[in-house]
Amino acid sequence: MAAKGPGGNEVLDEHEDRRGELVAVWGPKGAPGRTTVAVNLAFEALPYVGETLLVDADTYGGSISQMLGFLDDHPSLAWAARLASRGELDGPRLLSGTRRAGPAGPRVLPGLPRAELWTEIRPSTWHSLLDLFTVSLQLTIIDLSFCLEEEEELVHDHVRFRRNAVSRIALQRADHVIAVARADPLGLHDFIRGYQQLREVGIDPARIQVVVNQVRSGAFGGDASTQIRAELSRYLGVEPSALVPYDRGSVDAAASAGRALREVRRGSPAQQAVAEMAAALVGAPPVPSERHRLRRRRERRRAVVWNGRPSGPTMTFRNLGW
Repeated sequence: MAAKGPGGNEVLDEHEDRRGELVAVWGPKGAPGRTTVAVNLAFEALPYVGETLLVDADTYGGSISQMLGFLDDHPSLAWAARLASRGELDGPRLLSGTRRAGPAGPRVLPGLPRAELWTEIRPSTWHSLLDLFTVSLQLTIIDLSFCLEEEEELVHDHVRFRRNAVSRIALQRADHVIAVARADPLGLHDFIRGYQQLREVGIDPARIQVVVNQVRSGAFGGDASTQIRAELSRYLGVEPSALVPYDRGSVDAAASAGRALREVRRGSPAQQAVAEMAAALVGAPPVPSERHRLRRRRERRRAVVWNGRPSGPTMTFRNLGW
């Protein structure tokens, strides 16, 4: 049976066979929008799976707290690592220490308050935290840093503190890897090079879902979707699982409010793309877009309009007074 955590939230029993899933969100250098995707994916997946945890594990400087407008200090990844290293962190304490992002938002474990604190997250401690996430929550989405290089000199010297180990371990253990690319020539170039590093980590291609962010025709001078698919197929042999349109107004509005797209601009192109991504991730039926619902409603209204002529109904906007 699943235990109840603080506030009546369901916590998976550590002795149950059920296991939550880990989703790692990664992207190369150049600000492809991996944090924006991770945050909104956590919000969109929540209605499907129940309790969801969003973890900021960017050891080079996470920004989830700033994106969600967290003004006060809250227990962070460093806090969780310290308790886990002493064996003092369990599911209920994890839930009580994390903050919920709004009344209907996911729980959030903010990133390191200072980037130099990455040394507190030892590989063994990070493994323990990942184990705890999977036995405590139905879904954990982890926002990772761009760098995947193996520090050869540190490995040779047997130093236990490796900055990029957090991203590498999370990617290796994740059930799903969301690889985010920016939809312009430079962004695709960075992604192609970074994707090769991602494969060198030992990730099964079947677990990788390529998401192309900020898609707009002006960056390519033609049909952006067709050109993006052609480039990814030519150089990597992969097909993008999602194309998120360039929607600067909606993204800026959400960032200004410190909220998710579904809270500020529900039905916007970017929000709808992430919602479809979340549904596919959890195996749920696709969510009809707002534009599709409006079109169906208009078609139903137009279908009953008849001007009385023997030739039959004339379905025009003028008949509806539009």
